[in-house]
Amino acid sequence: MDDTFFPKDLARALRRHHAERVKKSRSKYWGRNRGDSDPLTQRQLGMLAATATLCSGHCCGSPRKWFGELSTQERRWHAGADDACREMGLGQALRARESST
Repeated sequence: MDDTFFPKDLARALRRHHAERVKKSRSKYWGRNRGDSDPLTQRQLGMLAATATLCSGHCCGSPRKWFGELSTQERRWHAGADDACREMGLGQALRARESST
């Protein structure tokens, strides 16, 4: 067998393995694992594998889009920057930034 095709075949197999793993895990979403409702269709399962959110409305979607809030990653970054400013004694810069928000 030619070694040049092995990585591509391996990547395809790995991608399919992870897709099946995610589909199996997410088939239990929306309360479908209790046996009292119909199982998810293949289309619904594919959609859940691609993204676990139901929709992009204000309940499920990004808080930045709907309410102008910072993302979790941005809040962590700001908290770390605030701590760094306090450690370096840059209280004035920190207070100026807080008053501008």
